[in-house]
Amino acid sequence: MQQATQPSLASRYKWPLIFAVILLVSQPLQLWLVLSQYSSAPAHAMVTPAATTIDVQDTGQYTLWISNQESVNGQLVKFPTDMPSTMAVKLVRDADQAEIPLLPAMQKTVTFGNTKRESLYAATISQAGKYTFAFTGSSEARVLYFSRDFVMKMLLMASCTVCSSVFLFVAMVVTAVIALAKKPTAAVVAPIDEFTPAEKID
Repeated sequence: MQQATQPSLASRYKWPLIFAVILLVSQPLQLWLVLSQYSSAPAHAMVTPAATTIDVQDTGQYTLWISNQESVNGQLVKFPTDMPSTMAVKLVRDADQAEIPLLPAMQKTVTFGNTKRESLYAATISQAGKYTFAFTGSSEARVLYFSRDFVMKMLLMASCTVCSSVFLFVAMVVTAVIALAKKPTAAVVAPIDEFTPAEKID
C-alpha cells in the first residue's frame, strides 16, 4: 500500500504568501504616490515687500504660507516666520484687475527637513492666468509660499492606502488560518500485484 506525497509548505500557504508580498510591495509604492502628489503640487515662492506676479495654470483652492526658507529664483533665502502685524497682502488678477479675496486659512503647519511653513490665507482661483501679490504697510522682508491645496486629495489617498492595507492583511491572515486548519489528507493507493498467480496445472 502506498501513500500520496503531501503538498509542500509553499503550495499549502500559496495565498497567504501572495497577499503578504502584495502588502509589502504596495506600502512603498503608495508612499511614493503620496509624496509625488505633494512634490508636484503647483506652488510659487516670493519675497516681500516687492510685488510678485505669478502664472497660475491650475484652478482650485490655494493657501498662502509664511516660510522660514524657500528657493527663490534659484537661491535659498531665509527669513523669520512671524508676519509683520502692519503688513497687508493683496492678490489681483491681472486680466481684469479683480481682487481675489484672501480669507484667514485654517491653522496648518508643514515641516519637512529644515523648511517650516505656517498657513496665513486661503484663496480660490477660478481662472487660469497671471496674478499679482502686492504687499503694503511694512518694509520687512519675509518669504511667502503660494501653493494649491492637496490636503483633501492626500486624505483620500491615505484612506485608500489604509483600506487596501487592512484588506490585504485580513486576507493574508484568513487564508493562513484556513491553510493551517486544513490538514492534508493522504490519498491511499490500492496495492498493485506485480505477479499474477500461476494457473493450476491439473
